[in-house]
Amino acid sequence: MMKAEHKVFAAAAAAGLCVWVVGAMLDALVFREGTLLEMLILDVPIHKLCMRSVGVVGFLAWGLVAANYAAKRRRVEAALRQRQRDLKAILQATENLSLITVKPAGTESVITDVSPGTERIFGYRREELVGRPLAMLHRPEDVGWFPKVIETLERTRMGLSQETVLVGKGGREFPALLSVHPLFDAQGRLGAVLGVCIDITHRKEVADALRQYQRVVESSREMIAGVDRNYTYVLVNEAFLNYHGLEREEVIGHTVPEVVGQELFETLIRPRMDRCLQGRNVRYEMAHRRGEGQVNHLEISYFPLRTDGPEPVGLVAITRDVTQRKEAEEALRRRNEELVALSAVTEAVLRAVDLREILSAALEATM
Repeated sequence: MMKAEHKVFAAAAAAGLCVWVVGAMLDALVFREGTLLEMLILDVPIHKLCMRSVGVVGFLAWGLVAANYAAKRRRVEAALRQRQRDLKAILQATENLSLITVKPAGTESVITDVSPGTERIFGYRREELVGRPLAMLHRPEDVGWFPKVIETLERTRMGLSQETVLVGKGGREFPALLSVHPLFDAQGRLGAVLGVCIDITHRKEVADALRQYQRVVESSREMIAGVDRNYTYVLVNEAFLNYHGLEREEVIGHTVPEVVGQELFETLIRPRMDRCLQGRNVRYEMAHRRGEGQVNHLEISYFPLRTDGPEPVGLVAITRDVTQRKEAEEALRRRNEELVALSAVTEAVLRAVDLREILSAALEATM
């Protein structure tokens, strides 16, 4: 598609050509100074040639100026459209954060404007906030810090950021990440303060849940490990590290074959992990040789780890050392075998005793 500036220059060139042709037609048909072909190309009088050339050059010059203007206008319009898109994106992004401008006056600081995100985060309508004291969005014990914060902003001319607790409509308190920035007027005086805050309630809840989960995992006597789809460890508890005699940095970020050995991984572990990564729970037992001939019996369970997608993003492996149970079962089995053998011997002895008694009785009867 031809750009606007190209169209403008083409129109100017066409206009210049028309001036030349019209001049030739007037000279040939009206003033009868020669034939049309002569007046057009072959025998143009010098004064006519100069006049027409000036006209053509004038149109071409105008075309260049107009084309340049059109190009600049096109670039400006494109930049304006991009800025509008950027502004829209910023406004959409600010739906998840609060922008508040404040007239600084110590503990009596007043809200002068708020963004749409402020309404969503705090639960107030804009008209309920503008012109009201900033203290309504803070806990009473925090309002006393306003003068110190304003003095720091004015002195350092730099912003401040911290986690705090803010107050929404109805007295609802919520954790937030608050950042305040000084805005100076033309005379260099602090004219306003811009506050930017993000509700981090969900992040705090997730962090608390994660800490609780980690406490449960770490306190478990069972070995617990999290593995992603690349067979890389992303989580292990203390019991896992103690059993393998490793430090956490020797496991996290390393693959299963790097930790347990390539042969064991390929022959026994990987096929079962692959079944789990297809969405199935897997349970099996194995004998694991440790150190100098020590054999531990392990009961291992794999559970798929899902998020929002259809496929598991990894798995959780829970390993129980059932060596003592296995040894007790083996001891019981041997004891049972011994009892069975003893019972068989006893029965054989009893049968032999009974046979001797029968033979003795028979001999006595014949004598």
